[in-house]
Amino acid sequence: MSSDEYKQYLKTIADRNITSPNQVDSFVKEAVGKLPVSRTRIIAGEANEVYDIETIDGKVVVRIDRSGNSRFEAEQWAIDQCDRKDIPVPRVLLIKKFQEGDKTYTACVQQRLPGDVMERGKTNYWEMPDDQVRRLFLQAGELLARMHSISIEGFDNIDSQGKGKYSAFPEMMGEHPRQRGGFLKMAQDLGVPESDFVRALEIVESESQRFTMVRPVLNHGDFGGKHIMYQDNQVTGIIDFGEVAGHSAIFDLARWEYWFGDNKYFDWIKEGYSDKSVFGDGYEEMSRLIRLNLTLGTAWWYYKDNYQPGIKRAMEKMSELLEQYG
Repeated sequence: MSSDEYKQYLKTIADRNITSPNQVDSFVKEAVGKLPVSRTRIIAGEANEVYDIETIDGKVVVRIDRSGNSRFEAEQWAIDQCDRKDIPVPRVLLIKKFQEGDKTYTACVQQRLPGDVMERGKTNYWEMPDDQVRRLFLQAGELLARMHSISIEGFDNIDSQGKGKYSAFPEMMGEHPRQRGGFLKMAQDLGVPESDFVRALEIVESESQRFTMVRPVLNHGDFGGKHIMYQDNQVTGIIDFGEVAGHSAIFDLARWEYWFGDNKYFDWIKEGYSDKSVFGDGYEEMSRLIRLNLTLGTAWWYYKDNYQPGIKRAMEKMSELLEQYG
């Protein structure tokens, strides 16, 4: 996916969802008692409508969910747990449902942490000096390990009480294999070999049975530079817990490798990650399995939106991983 293509894709998503300025201002007023003096739309993600707000007393962020399946309450639970572990996270100031016509949406107002994000902000981390990025990613890795020290009940997306919807790792990993018909129809629609999907689904289903004793811990679910805030040489916080889930501690790490590669940046994250036992026996096997499962979910996500570059990348990743299975 080229940078320009992806930026246009994000803009297309953003143009579908525009809340009136007066409505946005009302959320800010209810949350902090002041109206905005400035309001800037942030177009950097695929899910929520986001605004950077400044009032006379400080800065906040407004996020608006239009999916009808808001996860802000689950985010708040996760943020509270992280705060107890001294992980810098944005305090939730308001969660509010509102009507537009016959539809109900949800807004969330959060504290705006100091600094900027390491990706999709003013400067992307790969454009920054290596010594600065290494210091920041060492800190980020340590914070991720701290997050993974939080045990929870259940696997996959958590609810407002911090409970995942599946009781066991293989049950969660069986979600895509149980949707086999949908994936085969997608292959037909895309004109790609069904055999790749069939093999990927079979591997995910069979290999996950090897990991019956996995313990679920709190995973950010979308851990990357775009959700790491920094100022100078200090990480100031981890933001956007919209994909928070119960999973193996390997998940956030495998997901980083899937999206951003196995390179010096990933090495620095792992170097900072204090619980080295995670990288012991079985790490590579589970990481590969999780990444293969991610190719299925990513292909499905972009297929629903007909975003061809995203589908193409997912299929390329799938082929690479299937080759590793021989």
